[in-house]
Amino acid sequence: MEAGISTNDVAGVFVFVDDVYIPKTGSATGDNLIKDGSCELQTEALCEQCYWMPRVQTVIVGTVVSTSISTSISINDVSRKSGSRALYLKVPYCEDCTTTTYTNSAKVVASIGTNIDFTDLLSCNDYVVDVELDQSDIDNASTILTYSDQVIHINSDLEITGKTLEFIGCLVVVESDASSPVAINIQSTGNLIVKPLGAKPTHFFGCNDMWQGIKNNNGNVTINTAGGATIFEDATKQLKVLPAM
Repeated sequence: MEAGISTNDVAGVFVFVDDVYIPKTGSATGDNLIKDGSCELQTEALCEQCYWMPRVQTVIVGTVVSTSISTSISINDVSRKSGSRALYLKVPYCEDCTTTTYTNSAKVVASIGTNIDFTDLLSCNDYVVDVELDQSDIDNASTILTYSDQVIHINSDLEITGKTLEFIGCLVVVESDASSPVAINIQSTGNLIVKPLGAKPTHFFGCNDMWQGIKNNNGNVTINTAGGATIFEDATKQLKVLPAM
């Protein structure tokens, strides 16, 4: 509600939302974080598996005799800024209602949700990391280096030789540069183990430019991918197996 406007002066609210835009950080082409920001891709009603999902709806705002008056949400072609469809949220006005609850500003009575990949929203400097992982950590480890349920930041190549590197339910932020993309290299005596922590996956992604992914040079790489247990994003190739020399 804008400043200076009282809820006592508002008789119901009818809102249409179209062309929703949140820019991806660092995108030269202005890519949209909202997959269906135009509201044109979703041709069916709101649903949990859709681009746009119902969140709060059919909250009773009053009654007339035995009839309940409720809020409503939808996606339709009744009114829009452009294209054929728009999101729709309605908090009705009921002059003869015996009760009203929607004037309570602390209560959400109508809302629609969508999924946003937060890794495309934040820049490299936005992450609070637990570990700055570089080659010296690998070299100084005895035999196995394990990280569990931590935010890991990598901004240079890693060479795994004669050691085991293990990620369990970690968020691995790879800060890479287009002129020299970062790679995790597993040499012939090295081991890489990637797995979830319960239902929490290990998630690799780039926070700047694309990175090169994991290069296996006759080493041992074990990655648990069942049911989304490991997520790779922003890599030119998730796993590249190099030929034996």
